[in-house]
Amino acid sequence: MSAPKGKTITLISSDKQNFNIQENIAFQSRTLTAMIAADNHDNTEILIPLTNVTGTILAKVIEYCDKHAADDGCNTDVEKDWDVEFVNVDAATLTHLTKAASFLKIKSLQNLTLQKVSEMIRYITTGEILNLFPDLFRVEEVPVKR
Repeated sequence: MSAPKGKTITLISSDKQNFNIQENIAFQSRTLTAMIAADNHDNTEILIPLTNVTGTILAKVIEYCDKHAADDGCNTDVEKDWDVEFVNVDAATLTHLTKAASFLKIKSLQNLTLQKVSEMIRYITTGEILNLFPDLFRVEEVPVKR
């Protein structure tokens, strides 16, 4: 399914930054695809607010989708190297990328970020994991009834 020809897709980040994207980028996200399909108005521009994704993270997500827009399913060594370098970021950025990929339902980006998280936590203790990724593995304490 694609948006009608001539439509502009604009993503608005939580910090009010606008990103104009092409359909092939938007349609890598199941969330954006559903939002575009739901917009059955004759508007020439589709505005999609993403209130839980900052501009910095959204720019990285778009960079990833742009790189993989013409992905034919066979990953070359160059693409794999690019992916490895793409997730070579600090833990906070990786956390936000993982959450954005999950919210936007971009499976390949989810897999990539979670693979990196698993590599980072492989040989460290639970306490170290919680210190490294406090927002990703936030655990709420539930009172025990006696």
